[in-house]
Amino acid sequence: GASLALALPFPVLAASPPGLTLTTLPSGLRYADAKVGTGLPLSPGAVASIDVSLASTAGRFPQIYTTQGTAAPYRWVLGDGTTIAGIERAVLGEAGMAPMLPGGIRRVIVPAELGYA
Repeated sequence: GASLALALPFPVLAASPPGLTLTTLPSGLRYADAKVGTGLPLSPGAVASIDVSLASTAGRFPQIYTTQGTAAPYRWVLGDGTTIAGIERAVLGEAGMAPMLPGGIRRVIVPAELGYA
């Protein structure tokens, strides 16, 4: 599966890790690919399976959810409305960002408008 890293408080996430430059898309989503995967991208209706860690901005909630250290990745059907829009877009891609490919690692900062309501 793919990996989506959002595990650190916002000030740490906002700074690009060494070797990565975060790109800001028109939607406000910020991302950088640490590793581009191989194979075919997923499309709506496919089951996505990713390792993910979520934290809030400004460290209000240092960690909301993580699959790190567990045997079960985060899974959902793309397009079924059960996950936040920012994660869907990070996997499916959008204007200016290619879709993730199997085995890829993408760091993403999801703006509030694409996060939990």
